[in-house]
Amino acid sequence: MSPEEERQLCARCLDGDREAHATFDAQLVAPLRVSDDVKQWLRQELFMGDALRSWTGQGSLGRWVRAVAERRALRVESRDRERPAETTLIDHLLGPSPNPEQATQARDARAALGRLAAEAVARLDAADRLLLEQYYVDGFGLETLGRLHQLHASSVMRRLRKVRAAVLADVREHLGQTDSVLTLSSLVRAADDE
Repeated sequence: MSPEEERQLCARCLDGDREAHATFDAQLVAPLRVSDDVKQWLRQELFMGDALRSWTGQGSLGRWVRAVAERRALRVESRDRERPAETTLIDHLLGPSPNPEQATQARDARAALGRLAAEAVARLDAADRLLLEQYYVDGFGLETLGRLHQLHASSVMRRLRKVRAAVLADVREHLGQTDSVLTLSSLVRAADDE
């Protein structure tokens, strides 16, 4: 389909033309390699919602539809294996639990440290929070994150390390304001050593 034909098809779909919807679906949605649930969501968003209005007419309509579908598929996949985001992110930031002898004392300290870490994450800018969540909670790999953020995978890893270090530094800075400072300090040192 030429760019002009794509724009005309899009305009007809926005006007509610059922024949255009069928053509759009047959040529652009049906061939996608995503689940039927994602295709159905895509049809609803494109034909009944406002998603199609966000296509600017620049670039291939097919590539745009594929990108929207793939982003949705990634979200659905990550949600299927989701744990509470705060718990998962804190677990990854702080590392494994301490040795068994310290388990009882550390459980309470980890809860307090988790609160400090959650507050530290909340103080990050939105882009850094999103990167942490996409990596630790959603399970996106470095290559996927690189494509999403338009960075090389090694740059993504460096940025993740920098953000993680900032969270741990923030936690360390606020340690003196809590109970069980010694246990909390040892947990932060253990997380630093990873």
